Amino acid sequence: MERREFLQGVATGALGLAQGSGARIALRFAHLTDVHIDAKKPRSPAGLARALRVVESLAPQPAFILNGGDAIYAALARDREDTAGQWRLWHDVTRAETSLPFVHCIGNHDIWGWQLAGDPGIAARADYGKAWALAELELERPYHAALHAGWKLIVLDSTQPHPAGYIGRLDEPQHEWLAHELHATPADIPVIIVSHIPILSAAAYLWFGAEPTDLQKAIIQRVLVHNDVMRIKDRLAAHPNVKLCLSGHLHMQERIDYLGVTYACSGAVCGNWWNETTPAFQEFGPAIAVVDCHDDGSVTHALIDVA
Repeated sequence: MERREFLQGVATGALGLAQGSGARIALRFAHLTDVHIDAKKPRSPAGLARALRVVESLAPQPAFILNGGDAIYAALARDREDTAGQWRLWHDVTRAETSLPFVHCIGNHDIWGWQLAGDPGIAARADYGKAWALAELELERPYHAALHAGWKLIVLDSTQPHPAGYIGRLDEPQHEWLAHELHATPADIPVIIVSHIPILSAAAYLWFGAEPTDLQKAIIQRVLVHNDVMRIKDRLAAHPNVKLCLSGHLHMQERIDYLGVTYACSGAVCGNWWNETTPAFQEFGPAIAVVDCHDDGSVTHALIDVA
C-alpha cells in the first residue's frame, strides 16, 4: 500500500465511527497547528506540504483549514528580515498546496518583537507585536467568531504580554467579548472554541518530564496552559451548547472530557520542531486533526499521522 493511500485509510477509519452512528456530518474542517515553518528548518516546507496534501485527499473534503497558531517558527526574538522570510515561506507553501480557505488563530510564536532585545524603539513600530501577524493572516483583530453550517466557531487570542515574555490568558476586553458571544448564541447552536494555548490540560504538566522543578512549574502555569482557566471554565458551564475546546501549543495530543466539554489538543504539524534525528516530541510525532461536526450536535476529533 502506498503511504498516501495508508493515510487516507487512517483518516477514513478514524472518522468512520462517528459516521456510523447515523448522524450526518454538517461541517468538517482540518485543524493544523504549530507548523513552525522556517527556512532554517529544512524539513518544514516539505512537511507542511505533505500535511496539506493529506487534507486535500480527504473525502468528504473539509470546508476550511483551521490554523491553530504558531504558523511560523519564531518571531518573538527574530529581526525583521528573518520574520519576513518565515511569512513568505508560509504563504508560498500554503498557496501552492491547497485552495481551501483558512480560519486563523494566532500563536505566541507569530508575535513579533516582544522578546527582541536591544531595540528600545521597537514598540512604537506599526507592525510590532500582533499587528504583523494580523496583516499576514488578513485579520482585523486576533479573536473572532463566525457561523459555519449551523455551528459557531469562536477563536480566542491566548497570548498576552508579560514582563517575562508572555502569559496564557485572555485580556479583559476579550473576556467581555466572549461572554457576549456566548450569551448571544442561541442554545440550539453548538459551539466550538479555539485557543492556541490549551484552556485545560493534563499533558502540560508532563511537558518538562516527570518531576518539574519549581521554576518549570511556574512556567507551566504562565505559558503552557491558560492562567485564567477557572474563569473560562465557569463561563462555559453556563452554556451547555459549548461542545469542544481545541488547542495546540504543547506539541502533545490529549483529550479531556470535563463538565460536558471536550478539551482536545491536536499536537503539532512539526512534531518535535522539525528535529532531524528525533521527529517526535515525547511520544508525539507530526500530526493533524480532522473535526467532524454532526447535525445532532455531536463532534468527532480524529488525529492523523503526517510524518
